[in-house]
Amino acid sequence: VADKIGMERAQWSWGRYEALDGGVVVNGGSGGLDKGMTLTPLALLLFGQLLLQGGEWAGEQIVSRAWIEDATRAQDFSNVPPWDVKEGWYRDCLPGTYGLHFWTNGIKFCSGQRMWPSVSPSAFAPQGNLNQICVVIPEWNSIVLRMGSDGAMDTDRYDEVLRIFHENA
Repeated sequence: VADKIGMERAQWSWGRYEALDGGVVVNGGSGGLDKGMTLTPLALLLFGQLLLQGGEWAGEQIVSRAWIEDATRAQDFSNVPPWDVKEGWYRDCLPGTYGLHFWTNGIKFCSGQRMWPSVSPSAFAPQGNLNQICVVIPEWNSIVLRMGSDGAMDTDRYDEVLRIFHENA
């Protein structure tokens, strides 16, 4: 996929690899700075553009459009109580706003409001460590990219930025 959309090898890297029982080597996953995938801003923008185009690049369907639609749609309902009994942002707001490794603009369990009220319900975002986020807004044919290193940012702040973009478009 990376080659087909113009991501040069120097623009991305996999995190730590681990060997599972049986010797199968896998990427370390997510949840730590040495795990997952590291992308430059340009590489993340290219990935966002691929998603915005429904998985198509230069006339070729690289990723299934149906998979992108499923992955960027909330996979749980906002009226289903969270599974985790501990209090916190994820427990309170995750139900209704998370797809298959993508944040969605679904209805938050904690407030009954959309994740980003200023944009359409179809908006979604892959988000990484250190507050890196790529908000894809199909109705605006736009991608809003933020490469942060300051930790988690309240989702209300993202909506402030998206509202300002919309008002000044």
